[in-house]
Amino acid sequence: MVEEAIPDGKELLAAAHQSLVNSGFDVHSSDDSTRPAIVAHHPEFGIVALDLGSTEAWTALNNKVAILREEIPAIRRTLITSKLIDPISENSSKRIISGSDAASGVWIDQLPQRLLDEPVREDIRRAYLPLPEIEIPMRADFSDPDSDYRASPYLPDLSEPRGH
Repeated sequence: MVEEAIPDGKELLAAAHQSLVNSGFDVHSSDDSTRPAIVAHHPEFGIVALDLGSTEAWTALNNKVAILREEIPAIRRTLITSKLIDPISENSSKRIISGSDAASGVWIDQLPQRLLDEPVREDIRRAYLPLPEIEIPMRADFSDPDSDYRASPYLPDLSEPRGH
């Protein structure tokens, strides 16, 4: 019996990302541990949050969605479809997308219709813009070769023993 190789999680996330793009979603990926791996949004199907893991990772995904709601006030009261991509799961369920379904994108056809306004979508896009990098000029080390000479009248002479 030949065992099938378990697909790599990153490959499944990339396949899910592409399937969402092909279905007309705006898709944002993140390596940040405080955000879902993928957040996608569509005017007819609302917001989808995806992460990698089995049912044990459900609480972590919910925490990431809660943080996302704090970062983007426009989605605080918006229903978000959260799902985990489980590379070793053979069947998809309400919360889990199997590896084969993630790769094929069939799970997208089962998403509920949840209308999403354009201003909310714009807020999500804005939240995923890269942060600007500000270049801070570096200063050379400060050196003052004559500082000992100028400070000597103000400092005690430590070479002489101190008396009581």
